[in-house]
Amino acid sequence: MDVLSPKIQTGVPVRVLDIASASLKLGVPCYVSPGSLVRIHMSESVAHAEVRYCTRESSEYHIGVKVEELVHKGEQEG
Repeated sequence: MDVLSPKIQTGVPVRVLDIASASLKLGVPCYVSPGSLVRIHMSESVAHAEVRYCTRESSEYHIGVKVEELVHKGEQEG
């Protein structure tokens, strides 16, 4: 996952915890501010999303993201 704003971070490892129709719950190693824009790299697509919440859970953080756009790899973004 790449955090695009407000503080750029690339290559953040994620663990998928839950999937809904337009949202994901992810486990990440660092705090990500609610409102941050992120790009989530998956095997066949890339999701552009906004972080809705971030909570500390034991040794990791859980973030909820609302997926704004899903682009299949090989398609042009735009």
